Amino acid sequence: MDSRRFQRWRIVKIPSSLFEIEFAVLILRICSYTSQYLSSLSCTIERIRDTSLADIRYSCDEAANSLAEIYLRLSPKGSLLRVQHLAFVGLKAKCQGFMKDFRDALRSAIEVAQRIGADKDLSSDVPDMSELEKETRRRIFCNLYIWDSYISRQLDRIPAIPSGIEPENMPSMRLGSDINDTHGPEEFTERIL
Repeated sequence: MDSRRFQRWRIVKIPSSLFEIEFAVLILRICSYTSQYLSSLSCTIERIRDTSLADIRYSCDEAANSLAEIYLRLSPKGSLLRVQHLAFVGLKAKCQGFMKDFRDALRSAIEVAQRIGADKDLSSDVPDMSELEKETRRRIFCNLYIWDSYISRQLDRIPAIPSGIEPENMPSMRLGSDINDTHGPEEFTERIL
């Protein structure tokens, strides 16, 4: 999403598209998840503008749940944004120590990703999809695969993605072909970044 589209979305009073609803859910899930990391030993912030972090998390979760229900009724198939916000629900559950909830959210995210074809190369089916969107889909599915493998080993369960990732759907190391290798980071450093 480019910055102009984000700025238009940010000032909208009533959502006019499914994308705006789903994007709002994703932003709320990210806010709820990241609010867990605001407090630390060196910075003991418990309130933001006289609102406790627990209340902020609760409000974000309630609003996201309500909007997600609306979107689910309007678009049962899902989208890449739904995959992302389900992943944040899972990550938050994992950080809170609720491994079963993490696994359930991860399974839901994988199911949506498979329904929208994120596990496949859709170059021939959707010719107008940008290279950035294709790569984003690949990277999101790769993360789901990694988390699924990780949690399956930890809980001694069968993974939701047992077959792995198809070679044509593996994420690229570089997004652009015009990168000058002599001035860019070496491959190992780029992978870490």
